[in-house]
Amino acid sequence: MVRLVATVLVFIAALHAASGTLDAINALREGAAGAARRAVDTVRDVIIPGDSSSEPAPTFEVPVEVGFPSLDYQKHKILTAPTAILDGKEWPLNYNTLLRTGDKANPDEKYAFGQHVAQNGDLVYETAADGRPAIQRLNDGSIVGAYSFSQSPDFTSLLPVGDRLFSFVHFESFGPFQAYFLELKQDKETCKLSVISSVPTNFSDWGGLWTPCAGSVSPWNTHLGSEEYEPNGLAFTRNTIAELRGGLDSYQNLLLTSQMKYFGKYPNTTTLADIKTLFKPYKYGYATEMTAYANGTNSVKKHYALGRMAWELPYVLPDNVTVYGGDDGDNTMMTMFKAAKPGDLSCGTLYAAAVTQLTSENGGTFDLSWIDLGFACEKDLIPLANTILFTDMFETAVYDATTNSCPAGFTPIFLNNAITPECLKVKPGQEINASRFETRRYAAIKGATTEFSKYEGITFSPNNGEFGQIYIAISRVENGMEDNRVGGNANPTFDRGGKNSIKLPYNRCGCVYTLDVNQTYVAQKMSALICGNTATNTDNLNACDKKSISSPDNLSMMRGYNKLIIGEDTGTHQNDVIWLYDFADKSLKRLQTTPYGSETTSPYWYENINGCAYFVSVVQHPYEESDSARITDNASTGRAGYVGYLGPLKASTRKAPIRAPFKAEVVNAVVDEVQAVTDNVSENIDTIQTVG
Repeated sequence: MVRLVATVLVFIAALHAASGTLDAINALREGAAGAARRAVDTVRDVIIPGDSSSEPAPTFEVPVEVGFPSLDYQKHKILTAPTAILDGKEWPLNYNTLLRTGDKANPDEKYAFGQHVAQNGDLVYETAADGRPAIQRLNDGSIVGAYSFSQSPDFTSLLPVGDRLFSFVHFESFGPFQAYFLELKQDKETCKLSVISSVPTNFSDWGGLWTPCAGSVSPWNTHLGSEEYEPNGLAFTRNTIAELRGGLDSYQNLLLTSQMKYFGKYPNTTTLADIKTLFKPYKYGYATEMTAYANGTNSVKKHYALGRMAWELPYVLPDNVTVYGGDDGDNTMMTMFKAAKPGDLSCGTLYAAAVTQLTSENGGTFDLSWIDLGFACEKDLIPLANTILFTDMFETAVYDATTNSCPAGFTPIFLNNAITPECLKVKPGQEINASRFETRRYAAIKGATTEFSKYEGITFSPNNGEFGQIYIAISRVENGMEDNRVGGNANPTFDRGGKNSIKLPYNRCGCVYTLDVNQTYVAQKMSALICGNTATNTDNLNACDKKSISSPDNLSMMRGYNKLIIGEDTGTHQNDVIWLYDFADKSLKRLQTTPYGSETTSPYWYENINGCAYFVSVVQHPYEESDSARITDNASTGRAGYVGYLGPLKASTRKAPIRAPFKAEVVNAVVDEVQAVTDNVSENIDTIQTVG
């Protein structure tokens, strides 16, 4: 198509050149190139399996949403919408538990699901009040201990490999952190799932796993996970334990204590030498990838080239090249990675977003531009993680609170939970190392926006918008996203040292945002899709509207049905909700609610696994974040987390039109063709001019 358009343009240009002026010739030359480039935008296939004119599109509806829990016994349970109608057939939406933490898939397994495991494979014990392992040695010499478990399963993948079905589940709570590898059995008639086996993964080559949170399934069928709240590298240059721990916030101190147990070191005996020898801060804070193989084995890795930050999750777009990253916490950023090769995240160029705010109403609207942080390969970074120090990459200076400035040559940067802004300068030759080991700090120096708050879930629709739309969750619009305010009150804390690019009204209920992308999946515009509110349908237990979202967290797109799944992680609804948002009529319906004090995690739509469809849903830490006293009620369902799914449903046999990816190799080929055509136009015009 491009060649046809360009050939016609060459012919037209030649005709006009024979009798036209030089200005007309130049205009035609530019017009030919421009027209050919516009043709690039149309080179995008539409996949429509079957005859779309005779076959109806797939449909999905939830006729009756689950009610907001109002009675005590309801607040102890997982509640779901009664049914869903898929292509006109009604299916029950029961919650099916695969495992609860502490369960064993079979009694012969060494480790119970969610059990913490040390680097050498030993079981990890709880910590007693005096910092010792919570164990007792009996008279016969045997040891009885309180083993450590996580009650916080998080992202759970379903990965069909050959004729087998596997799942990875990573756990968010410390103790130390863990991920488990499951094999599942699928009943091909009923679509029901059950667990065949469950074993812990082995991250020992990577220093262990660190604070995994949300995740996604890659287009090449792997589990992409995350490591949140990267340890502050500056603190690990200090010379005493007190100084080191003083450079960490309270939560990171808990994380460090937890991770030392991975190396067999409990608080009562841990020394500064132990920490500096065993714990390398630049080995934590990365996107992770876990792969299942047909022979039942698995492998795990961390992707250093994507940068180090408080990864909520990595999400790969359909070109298999572009990866967006969520950076959780306060004063965080938005990243985009362009891999050097499709399906391979080992090398690539990293970018950080700079935002320009256009409006502030209803969650605001923004233009996005992208700052190049450089190209890197993980093979060059992995060996450095054991030895590199913060002071190898940066010079530091003292921030002047009187003038609110840094000395000449230094950039002021404010990070989450800092007392005052930092003043930093990158040392010569350390730019790439700084971009990958201290990504947020380096991005701020380069001019990126580091003001996002609680940047959580990411998903994508290929059909919405001109070239597709990304959706991201901002759990609370607060702190750095406000204008020199905290919680709506005047307070410049989170805007000191920064550019104050985002200036929005405080919204404790959060928003889901739309990012409009171009044909190469680069986000250019950002606007609020839906925001929660405190104005209507609230009570003393629910500060945010019970008929709308509160602290949106994980997101999953139902592509063919144009619906968005939104999970909550909130303290402003007493019971967290999973919502279904319909783009057609902008309505919300409740799919599921969770027990007292728990959080929804890993809501994820699998549209077709061997002819079956599943809403995966995971529930973390019941009775923990609130209402902890209710654990003793007769109706209590216990503190163990749940991994399960709603349904199951038979997958649709109808095929919805879904726009195919505009692949990088196609882009490059067409751009090359455009250049060749442009050269041809110029050559023909020059020839005609010479002859004339």
